[in-house]
Amino acid sequence: MNKAFDKITNERIEATPYIRSAICPLCNQEVIAKCGEIKVWHWAHKSNNECDSFGEPETEWHLNWKNEFPKENQEVIISENELLERDIKKHSTHDPDKKHRADVMINDLIIEFQNSPISPEQIMEREEFYDNMIWVFNGETLGRGINLRKRNNIVTFRWKNPSKSLWNCRKPIYFDFSNYNDKYKQELMERFDFPENEAIKVSNEKPNGILLIKTIYQNLPCGGWGKIISKEEFIKEVKNGVIKN
Repeated sequence: MNKAFDKITNERIEATPYIRSAICPLCNQEVIAKCGEIKVWHWAHKSNNECDSFGEPETEWHLNWKNEFPKENQEVIISENELLERDIKKHSTHDPDKKHRADVMINDLIIEFQNSPISPEQIMEREEFYDNMIWVFNGETLGRGINLRKRNNIVTFRWKNPSKSLWNCRKPIYFDFSNYNDKYKQELMERFDFPENEAIKVSNEKPNGILLIKTIYQNLPCGGWGKIISKEEFIKEVKNGVIKN
């Protein structure tokens, strides 16, 4: 969790070494600042029990993405009642008082950033609760082994070992490959002793951006196609309400 309530001002604050504890905006329990040298600084429940079943460990990738949006759009606490009242969700199937912490909510669209593997049951539960949402998966951790071929803005792919839980996604799927070229170039230089100019030339042949998967086939190795845009374009379109469920 990136933001919690200051005990004195009741303002949302980020974890720092100078403020050791705060209040969780979801369960109102005390959280403590975790400000080590390895993991990204974050708030953790004093009991070590995460109150949101939708949560996953915070990473620098999560934090960088959240910080692309205004603070009021980050880690938004929403209940099923609120989704129904705002006509974001069309029907209720669970406890209307249930609450979750959405990574980002902007223009009534919820964006869930997923870095670690997720089960089919978790996918279905999250989509059923939020309804009006899209997925952004970390291509570095969850897109391994995918082979992309770019032709203009259309990208085809072959994937030997995809996560089969993706078959359960009913909401739009985006994969973040925005750092693909930089990491690939660095790997070429370090592992194969490539000169920098040659590494740049090779890495520039690799797609670099946000991949929207339009079609994915379930037979293995699977294939499919999609469209790729830059991270800057993606963020601009989300903020302008162009990207929708």
